[in-house]
Amino acid sequence: MIIVKIYEGLGNQLFQYAFARSIQVNGKKVFLDTSGYTDQLFPLCRTSTRRRYQLNCFNIRIKEVEKKNIEKYSFLIQEDMFGKLISKLAKLHLWMYKVTIQQNAQEYKESYLNTRGNVYYKGWFQNPKYFSSIRRLLLKEITPKYKIRIPAELRELLQEDNIVAVHCRRGDYQYIRNCLPVNYYKKAMAYMEKKLGVPRYLFFSDDLSWVKRQFGNKDNNYYIEDYGKFEDYQELMIMSRCRNFIIANSTFSWWAAWLCSYENKVVIMPRVWTYVGGQGVEMSDFPADWIRI
Repeated sequence: MIIVKIYEGLGNQLFQYAFARSIQVNGKKVFLDTSGYTDQLFPLCRTSTRRRYQLNCFNIRIKEVEKKNIEKYSFLIQEDMFGKLISKLAKLHLWMYKVTIQQNAQEYKESYLNTRGNVYYKGWFQNPKYFSSIRRLLLKEITPKYKIRIPAELRELLQEDNIVAVHCRRGDYQYIRNCLPVNYYKKAMAYMEKKLGVPRYLFFSDDLSWVKRQFGNKDNNYYIEDYGKFEDYQELMIMSRCRNFIIANSTFSWWAAWLCSYENKVVIMPRVWTYVGGQGVEMSDFPADWIRI
């Protein structure tokens, strides 16, 4: 039996689910461990954000593991203060399971998909090589269980060929110096204008007041908050219905762009995906037709 830990925000949950689904398609019995969303033992600091489990809002095909199958060793795979202990236990067999912990979020190991025995996986699995072969399957399953009420005005906007979803993530990124520079968005918009003529920009952000200060209230600027209040999974689904994308260094908008099935979509992503020790780190694998700036 294989158990895959689900943790962090919706974008990360989708990477972990897609990884788990690929293993399941290979004929393994797979379950999801979502206990971290109910067993948050430590208070949050300003550099972190409390996340909700939202995969159950989609038509996913993997069940959650029963608590009795993980409770005897779950304390060993907590994030936060146990992080250093985790790395030392990566190759240790605990109870009935071998714990495998991915150290590099973007690494690809084919052996993970063909594992044998009882294995507990904890990692980010942010590499499309893990699930590109089951794209059609994922497009069917990562769909909302319940109908999303989208105002008629927004529905019409989403049908325009020149609509561009722009995602600006700030929030906790401000405190870890991981926010993208405004210049990235300006260059991306300049590219879209050459490609599309007069794009219509639909902004998604956890700091829309900052977005409005930076980009103003132009006639071709639209803001998701003006159409109502949506859950994260609903925003992701709405974003995925846009025809073009300027994504942030965020797994949330990465998935919105990946899920979009519009044949002629233009996707722009940041060349530097994250900063570690002040050094920019690029995403190693991404769809070949995406443009990096």
